[in-house]
Amino acid sequence: MAARGAVIKFYRTEEAEGQAGIPCTRREIIRQVIKERKKQHLTQKELADRIGLKQSNISRLETGKSNPSIDFLQRVANGLGKNLHVEIR
Repeated sequence: MAARGAVIKFYRTEEAEGQAGIPCTRREIIRQVIKERKKQHLTQKELADRIGLKQSNISRLETGKSNPSIDFLQRVANGLGKNLHVEIR
């Protein structure tokens, strides 16, 4: 089965700030990670174990308390069996 890609979108500056100070792009990434993790019935710890990280790394991503690198997001996507796709419009 082919992996589906996760999409990261870059917004114009005036569209970038979302609720609670988390930019729209990060909120969308967080939403996609949580949705896919739960769809696969994985805990944060199980996902973290898959990619060789601590559960706290996944928690910080999902709560918006980290500013993840592309490399980190690629690891998370791989752990979920997905591809990371970055798109600049």
